[in-house]
Amino acid sequence: MTDAETVTSRNDLTPAPTVGAGVAVGRRVLTVAVALVSAITLGAAAMSSISTTRALGTAGADAAGAAADHQLQCIAAAVRRGVPRGALVDVGKGTTQLSQMVADAATLWAVPTADPARARWHLTLVPGTGCDGLRLDVVGR
Repeated sequence: MTDAETVTSRNDLTPAPTVGAGVAVGRRVLTVAVALVSAITLGAAAMSSISTTRALGTAGADAAGAAADHQLQCIAAAVRRGVPRGALVDVGKGTTQLSQMVADAATLWAVPTADPARARWHLTLVPGTGCDGLRLDVVGR
């Protein structure tokens, strides 16, 4: 028998290494733990979704949404009254909620621009009585 045949014979007779009983139990415990954590996380997410949906369906949430929509529609109407269709408008930096409201209201009628020098009109929301506590200030350039 040559050395190569001896090595092959030994490899054929050597049993494959087996996983110890402790390792197998550890894998099962890990699998159960991962499944348990996943089930708890899924259940918590479902409960959070249900409670959020309930909160959004309340009369108070509906009334608040209707009031915000009414205010935005009022601002959009003020934009249509004060600015020609398609005009370039400056609504400020857009970092405040009021600037964002003006940009939203003006978008379908006018063209908000990021460059105030190009704008022909400057639009600002200020406290007033026109739109639920706000008034649109329109200044032509």
